[in-house]
Amino acid sequence: MPLSPPAERHLTHLRDIVLRGYERADGLFDIEAHIRDTKTLGLHLPDRGGWIEPGEPLHDMWLRVTIDEDMTIRGCEAVTEQGPFSICQDGARHFDPASCAKPMRGSAASTAARICASCCSRSAPPHTRPSGRCACAAPRPGATGLPSRA
Repeated sequence: MPLSPPAERHLTHLRDIVLRGYERADGLFDIEAHIRDTKTLGLHLPDRGGWIEPGEPLHDMWLRVTIDEDMTIRGCEAVTEQGPFSICQDGARHFDPASCAKPMRGSAASTAARICASCCSRSAPPHTRPSGRCACAAPRPGATGLPSRA
């Protein structure tokens, strides 16, 4: 059901979030997230060196989480290309490959888990997941992606 017609308004902020799932040649899966924030009006951000033009990204961040078929996080990488404040660049360090080699805890683990869950939810109906595997896995030869009726 669509939303009801809105009151008169104008767009001020846009956040685009793109999630993509890839099956790798080595049998692992990469989940990539890209988040980009823009404003329709310019603003002054001293940490960014002054004036930010309308449409110029406030945030432009990338995250890749590598998982196996059991949804175990095997690696991660993050980059903050743009952030409104100088501290924003520091956030990506929580997702470096060395950190992912050990069990993840706290906000980094929570964020990575939510991104994986968005693309690879094990709670999704089986017919939406090829053979009950990660949703980004390509169907196995002969598989229909639908549950069997045995």
